[in-house]
Amino acid sequence: MKINRIRLENFKIHKNLEVNFDEKNIIIGENGVGKTSIFQAILFGLFGKDSLSNLNISNVSSLIRIGSHNLNVELEISDGNTLYKIIRSSNNNGESKAILYKENSVIASGPDIVNKKIREILNINRVEKFTDVLYIKQGDLGRYINLSGKIELTKLLEKIFDIEYYSLILKVVEGLIKDLEKEKEYKEKEKSLLLKDIELYKNIFGDKDIERLLEEINKYLELKKIRDNIYKDYLELKTLESSIDYNLLTQENYLNQKLKEYEEKEKELYDNILNLESERKNLKYENYSKDLLNSSLEYLESRKKELEYLENVDEKELEYKLKELREIYSNIEKYIEYRNIEVEIKNIDNKKKELENNIIILENKIKEEEAYLNILNREISECPVCKRALDEDLHKKLLNQYRESLNKDKENLNKFKNEKNNLDKLYQELENKYKYFLYIQGKIKDRVNLSDIENEKIRIEKEINDVNYRINQINEYKMIKDTINYIKKNELDKVIDNLRKEYQNIKNEINNIKYSLMKIENMKKNLEKIKDIYKRNNLNSLSEFENKLNELDKEIKKYENLKPELIKNYKEKLNMYNNINEKLKNISKNINILRSLYNVLLKYIEVNREKISKNLENAFKFYFKKLYRYQDITDVGIDIKESKVKDEKLFYIYVVKNIDGKTIKKYIDEAGLSGGQIKILDLALRLAIASILNLNINVLLLDEPTESLDVNVRLSLAQLISSLDNYQVILCTHDDLFKDNVEGKIIEIKR
Repeated sequence: MKINRIRLENFKIHKNLEVNFDEKNIIIGENGVGKTSIFQAILFGLFGKDSLSNLNISNVSSLIRIGSHNLNVELEISDGNTLYKIIRSSNNNGESKAILYKENSVIASGPDIVNKKIREILNINRVEKFTDVLYIKQGDLGRYINLSGKIELTKLLEKIFDIEYYSLILKVVEGLIKDLEKEKEYKEKEKSLLLKDIELYKNIFGDKDIERLLEEINKYLELKKIRDNIYKDYLELKTLESSIDYNLLTQENYLNQKLKEYEEKEKELYDNILNLESERKNLKYENYSKDLLNSSLEYLESRKKELEYLENVDEKELEYKLKELREIYSNIEKYIEYRNIEVEIKNIDNKKKELENNIIILENKIKEEEAYLNILNREISECPVCKRALDEDLHKKLLNQYRESLNKDKENLNKFKNEKNNLDKLYQELENKYKYFLYIQGKIKDRVNLSDIENEKIRIEKEINDVNYRINQINEYKMIKDTINYIKKNELDKVIDNLRKEYQNIKNEINNIKYSLMKIENMKKNLEKIKDIYKRNNLNSLSEFENKLNELDKEIKKYENLKPELIKNYKEKLNMYNNINEKLKNISKNINILRSLYNVLLKYIEVNREKISKNLENAFKFYFKKLYRYQDITDVGIDIKESKVKDEKLFYIYVVKNIDGKTIKKYIDEAGLSGGQIKILDLALRLAIASILNLNINVLLLDEPTESLDVNVRLSLAQLISSLDNYQVILCTHDDLFKDNVEGKIIEIKR
């Protein structure tokens, strides 16, 4: 299975990125442009949240581009014949979606279901089989070789090849064996202590075996049970006998007769109370007169009869009529008050006109006087009016004369104007009154004779008095009715209270009789129980019961030295001893089974470890010879050695070096290999592991594999990648050397 295409949206640094892959792919770019993010997106696309631990992140939201709400990854893979497309999306709220297409059909949806289906397609039961082998992180190439001869390599390989599972079971079995052996040791101690206790019991009971002792105990317990049952009946009998009142038993018929009489009386009283309460309920009243309460009921009934003709008179209608009449009466009064208003308006109007003429005359006169004064204020020689010659004294005299006349006229003008303003206000008031007068006139003209308004006023007043009188009579009628009902209700309350007391007394008597009858019934039942107890025990009196109990007590006394509790403990100890023996047999049997299983598992692990080691060594040799092109190392291999720790195996990787024409086997820690050689060996070992795992994905992901390598080694690694068959290579680097020396697609990522 190869990767065809990946499309990213808001994944880490990438807002929108689509990459199509060939057989060999070199992703080139400066540091920080998101080359490694493409590898992480491939892993996320393949395995979803199962890849997070391998990406060293705890949640998917860490993959979302800063400032974005969600991410999308679309990954296409194929095996040459079938195309699969995986679409994954996730948001900052932790919600994730996934869909898996085969060609154009959906074959799985939902993150968990898609993950399961992808693992089936890729033949991967655990994500680590891909991420620990074919995904080589920056600085990770060489890790397997550097772990040679260390327990970490054994753990890593056994986890990859699923031997770890059987190793864990082996430890569990070993733990179970230890637990069972401890339990066996504890049970042995417990058994020893029980034997001591059993010996003590044998000393107490002599040569009697447990069965005989139990037989005697059973006999004792049986006698004791019989005695307890008889004693229980004896006590019950005494209690029952004391409960019988034979005098009360003779009164049963009398009490039944009395009960019947009281129940009839109770029903009669109850019906009377209900009827009276119903009658009282119908006696409704709102207001009653305290003064009328002093009158006799005969007088009130008589007066009520006199006023009964008012029963069906509509009081509301009378009240409405009264309100209407009062309104008409009020309007008549206003009409009479305002009927001369028209004459008053005319008089005021004439006064206004006279004042207006006076004001006009004065205003003209004042203008003339002001004009004369203006002339006189200048230096003139003759009077402006009579044209006579003026001396200085005469000129001053005229000035004073005209000034006085002007001031007096102005004063009179102000006075006239004030009078006019007052008349205007009065006129406006009278006009408003006149309008109101016309309004009233319109309201009453159809109801009264305006030409005889004084008599009409008297007539309406009489009507008001008549209606008032009828309303007062209705109120009197209501008050008398309510007072009568109040008196009757109070009388009924007293009667009902007395009946209730009588009714309660009767009920109490009935309850007393019922209680006595119930006691009689219980005594009759007790008499039956007494008969049954005597019959059950085949005895006839309390004294016979007492004799029987004495006989049993003598019989039981013979067993008083048996000590039942000790026998019971003795039996329990024997049972415990037998149980422990049985458990010890089972524990020994289980220990033997588990030891057999332990040996089988140990052998299975060793055989598989050897088998995997052999297969891995052969594949390692194959890929080493295919990748390594120099003659200083002629071969490689893997040995398994015992560790200093019990049952611990270590994988040792070795090389066969060509030194001066001689081949010498050297383990990694003593071979003096260069960084480049270690990386090539590591790559060969990883490809060997992948070939044995038989994964259905032949994709090698290399993230900056040339870190800290010199030019020759980097060139050698570039040539090695170019010649690697059967594997799709996706290599991420900022080293331009690969651009020129690897035959494949160059994918350049820029900021």
